[in-house]
Order: sequence, then structure tokens, then C-alpha cells
Amino acid sequence: MIPILITVLGLFLRLFNLSSWFYFTHDEETIIWRVMPFIRDYNPFLLGGVTPFHVHLGPWFYYLSALVLKISRLNPLGWGATAALLSVMAMWLTFYVGKVFFNRRVGLIALLLYATSFLMIAFDRHWWPL
Repeated sequence: MIPILITVLGLFLRLFNLSSWFYFTHDEETIIWRVMPFIRDYNPFLLGGVTPFHVHLGPWFYYLSALVLKISRLNPLGWGATAALLSVMAMWLTFYVGKVFFNRRVGLIALLLYATSFLMIAFDRHWWPL
């Protein structure tokens, strides 16, 4: 019960005031630039793109980004909400790894730190290409 409450708290902190704290940077602009021909013209592509860190991504990340963007009616806040929902999986994985390698108490402490850390909350709102 306690891990569920901590996870709900972490999700709330990531979704709270999302429209004011979500930031749209060069990473998102690159994704939009790559997926708009697919969304607008239904022109699929087989090559991905290069991130600002010079890592080449295949097309599946961009197709996932286009799907989330289409579902959210071209509102980039959909990416922030999806990133926050994906962070729930990361919270549970943090708890699970801490519990398996050490014990339940360590897993709970790791989960609490991950769920309430300011930097994790800020970065879990961001739709990262990596």
C-alpha cells in the first residue's frame, strides 16, 4: 500500500501545474520538425533523426512521438503527461531493484527519493529523445 501511495504522490507532483512548468526546447522542436510531414501529409519515413547529442535514433521514437502528439491534438503537453506516466514505470523499477538487491526498506527509500526529488520531477516532465 505504501509504494502505491508514494507512486501516486510522485505522479501528482509530475502532473501538477504541468502547463506552466513544461518546457519546450530544441529537443522538442527537432522532434516536431521530423514528425510533421508524417502527421500532416501522411508521409512515412524509414530513417530517424539525429539528437542534439549526435545520437542517431531510428524511426520508432518519432512514430511514438507522432502518436502521442496526434492523440493530444498537437498539444506538446501530451508529451509531458506521457513522460510523467512513463516515469511511473521508472518509479516501480527503482522500488523493485532496491527491494530485490537489498530489502523492502531500501526499495521504499529509493522510491520515495525518486518520487519526490525536485530534479527527477523536473526532468520527468520532459520528452527526451534519449
